[in-house]
Amino acid sequence: AWRAGAPFFPQQQVPADDVLDRALRWLGPGPKTPFFLFVHLYDPHSPYVPPAGHRQTFVTPGGDEMQRLRDLYDCEIYYADLQLQRLWRALERQHLKDETLVVFTSDHGEGLGDHQYLLHAGEVYDEQLHVPLLMWGPGVPKKKVNDLVDLTDLFPTVLQLLGLSAPPSEGNNLVRLLRGENPTMARAFAYGQRPPCKNLVRLYLLDGHDEVQPLEVRYLRSDKAKLLLPTPGKPLLFDLVADPSETRDVSAQQPQLTRQYLGLLERPFEKPLPALAPVSRALSPE
Repeated sequence: AWRAGAPFFPQQQVPADDVLDRALRWLGPGPKTPFFLFVHLYDPHSPYVPPAGHRQTFVTPGGDEMQRLRDLYDCEIYYADLQLQRLWRALERQHLKDETLVVFTSDHGEGLGDHQYLLHAGEVYDEQLHVPLLMWGPGVPKKKVNDLVDLTDLFPTVLQLLGLSAPPSEGNNLVRLLRGENPTMARAFAYGQRPPCKNLVRLYLLDGHDEVQPLEVRYLRSDKAKLLLPTPGKPLLFDLVADPSETRDVSAQQPQLTRQYLGLLERPFEKPLPALAPVSRALSPE
């Protein structure tokens, strides 16, 4: 399937240039304010099949098949970048660039051979969890924030930057953190899990052997260490300062920190949400 470029799913992905064509038509030639525009690019994503004109952009001469896949992934990144440039130029032409909040992020990364894994959804290492988050617009200072944040934080943060109130949610409002007014707004931990996976995960492994995959994997991550707890299986602890690639388990060398993180993982971190009375809504047949 990889060599033939065949998709793993029955639906074909929509190329980024088609998505941008539709987005720019919707935006139109003149100002449309206020507006909310969500541009979802499927590139870069498996299968790594960039358009024909972009397949040689980053190809490494003499590379093996794994290098070829990484090169094709880089080609897809560059292709998507060129398409997003069209949106940026449209905002400039309409004089909307400086009064539009632009947020760029992703839902996951790719294995690309790290930890003997190709795709995503089967592991919780940082190459799949650590996604970009870039923000531009009114109220966003020009700075780099190195603190731990979570995708759930986008909801209250974006609403406040737009001057809107946010309902209760699991997310933290990061505006004061962005502006350097309250550094304690950052998360001490990021956490989550890979739920039971029914996919044939072994097909994504590079060594070609059947391997018993844990039913689920939970993780807890600070800026210095990360704990993985597979079920079934033993906990794994990684020192992210000395080993940012998560290759050496130090749980035996640091039993106290391992126990501390295991205890924290058992404790819910979400903010309790208020109980909401059910609202009956009459739905039309349409």
